[in-house]
Amino acid sequence: MRVYRFWRYTYEVWTVTHFLLDTAFIGHVKAEIRIIMGFSIIVWVVAIGFLLVYFALCAEVSETADRMNRNRLVWLLFSIFFSPILSAFMLHCLGPIEKGERIIQYHKKDSKNDIIIKEADERLAQRRNKV
Repeated sequence: MRVYRFWRYTYEVWTVTHFLLDTAFIGHVKAEIRIIMGFSIIVWVVAIGFLLVYFALCAEVSETADRMNRNRLVWLLFSIFFSPILSAFMLHCLGPIEKGERIIQYHKKDSKNDIIIKEADERLAQRRNKV
């Protein structure tokens, strides 16, 4: 292992000998691996910091969705897969749902058959009242 200094970065050069290539070729085949020390630590710290901020923004979007009476999990997944800024913008454009409106949307399951049955019941009730 040799240590070099280039510009502002210190890097190591490791010489690796592959044992399988020794049988195919005469002599050892050597490869050099350069590892930059110091630079990779900065990259990891920045990447982890970016991920922490990203997921914190996603959590904030889900909290806002909960305050607006919207499904928290759906908005959390939407913000993770697309963008927390885009999902926050869409969430604020849609606005809050009223509690009664949310219950109506959940329980509203009138199919065409249910509507036909209700109309038939009303007609039967009107005919009974006439007789």
